[in-house]
Amino acid sequence: MSTETSGKEINPFVKLLLEMGPIVLFFIAYMRMKDNVYTISGTEYDGFILVTAGFVL
Repeated sequence: MSTETSGKEINPFVKLLLEMGPIVLFFIAYMRMKDNVYTISGTEYDGFILVTAGFVL
């Protein structure tokens, strides 16, 4: 079995987008939801908890 890569280079912009995109989206969602409280099935959750749960899932 060979451990060599296929030799295809990933576009640097695409690589940056894939690496930084989720983090940027997390902070945007956090800034929008941080002061809100959401009730789900009778339990209150801060926006931070919901953003973190969405990021993990």
